[in-house]
Amino acid sequence: MQLTKVPAGFLLAVAAAGTLSACSSVPPAADESALPPDAGSPAAAYERTGDWGTGEQARLAGTLRLIDGCLVVEGVDGAQVVPVFPTDFTWREGDSSLEGFGHAVTVDGDVVLTGGVTVRAGDVARLPKGCEGAQAYFMVHAI
Repeated sequence: MQLTKVPAGFLLAVAAAGTLSACSSVPPAADESALPPDAGSPAAAYERTGDWGTGEQARLAGTLRLIDGCLVVEGVDGAQVVPVFPTDFTWREGDSSLEGFGHAVTVDGDVVLTGGVTVRAGDVARLPKGCEGAQAYFMVHAI
């Protein structure tokens, strides 16, 4: 996957373009269509060391896309950023959604994520093959 270089003002510009939200409260996954966070998930993941909802407060807004087996957030200008979710999140193949902490984000839905940017791939515990080569990763701390 060839990811577009992220312009310096992308995160702020996309967040300022409007508050788009596609998260919703969902009950815990109880059926067999839920996969463990490391089995077949197209989401990059990190091992959470702090409480969910705490940490950096930058915002990433756009549309969640599944491109070449990798979840990305696509901004209004077409730039793509790889969001990195905690390993607590579960990929649900049947409805193409990622769920955790009572929230769900769905492929082709608008999202607003809170967290921070890192350029170190070493901060990412699991990186799907299609996500390789990103210039930066957005570590998701809240939805």
